[in-house]
Amino acid sequence: MTKVLLLIDSLISGGAQRQIVGLAVMLSKEGYDITLLTYHDHSFYLPVLKENNVNYHYERLAKNKFLRFFIIYNYIKEFNPHVVISYLDTPNMLACICHIFNQKFKLIVSERNTTQLLGIKEKLKFYLYKNADKIVPNSYTQTSFIKDNFPMLQSKMVTITNFVDTDLFVPQKCPIKPAGKYLILGVGRVCKQKNVLNFISAINIVREKYDVSVVWYGRTDGEYILKCHELMSELKMDEGAFAFKKQTLNMVPVYQEFDAVCLPSIYEGFPNVLCEAMSCGLPVICSNVCDNPAIVENEKNGFLFDPMDINDIADKIICFIMMNQKDRERMSNRNRKKAIDMFSRQNFLSKYEKLIQEL
Repeated sequence: MTKVLLLIDSLISGGAQRQIVGLAVMLSKEGYDITLLTYHDHSFYLPVLKENNVNYHYERLAKNKFLRFFIIYNYIKEFNPHVVISYLDTPNMLACICHIFNQKFKLIVSERNTTQLLGIKEKLKFYLYKNADKIVPNSYTQTSFIKDNFPMLQSKMVTITNFVDTDLFVPQKCPIKPAGKYLILGVGRVCKQKNVLNFISAINIVREKYDVSVVWYGRTDGEYILKCHELMSELKMDEGAFAFKKQTLNMVPVYQEFDAVCLPSIYEGFPNVLCEAMSCGLPVICSNVCDNPAIVENEKNGFLFDPMDINDIADKIICFIMMNQKDRERMSNRNRKKAIDMFSRQNFLSKYEKLIQEL
């Protein structure tokens, strides 16, 4: 039986965490001996692992960054896996350094975002990737970036985009929406990358003519959420106009409650929220950045905008509002079909299994 160790920093609510937990469950069901290892004690996705009987290990002492390498190295050595799969920058770098001193296992590192700045840490990370057997970006944008800037890594690259459980994320059977009232959903960490401040300003413009409300689900960055509330106060927007809610493990009924999803990010990897929204048959309104145009065709299955142009964000939201019911239903059906074609669990699993078997 192939022994696989999956490494990530924590099980906090996040796209990378959702994907690695899903991978752990899928590989376990295929008969692999799976353990998922973390070194921070956030446990948002732990119930999913427990429900599916996937082994989980939390290395409490590895929270200490000065001890982290030694503890993780010793755990890997003792566990003696055939393959290690790591997600996110710090776990990837840790895994690469461990691999320098222990060549017994094969290493797959996975890139979960798009690089915006090549600083010292980023250059060190890509230098360490020479010690990985395979590099798996989850977006074509990041694949191109690495190939252009680090051509020596090109032979190691395999792009595997995110999956969504299309049997779970399904459209609402009989949607009943108040006439003339539009509900838009935002999902993700409330932070600068997600561009929530510009989104709030755009919604304020839209609300001058249309009855639209936004609810944003996700964990918050302290300073940025304060700026959001300050802006809403200046614009005299209450929670009936734009509300923030904590992340939830069961997002399906949340998606089904809304008319559309908006993702205004300045940059992205391969966004889970777009995949899940489309699987639920929702029109999507998002920034024209990174891999988003590969997922969303403007005016076909959603709308693309310039995330730095508040008026453009507002205009595209209004374009959605102005659609008639038949066009909205067509967009919904296109998104559902596209999600099934592009984001299937089987496609995601098959690509990882092929990698593991080829190592």
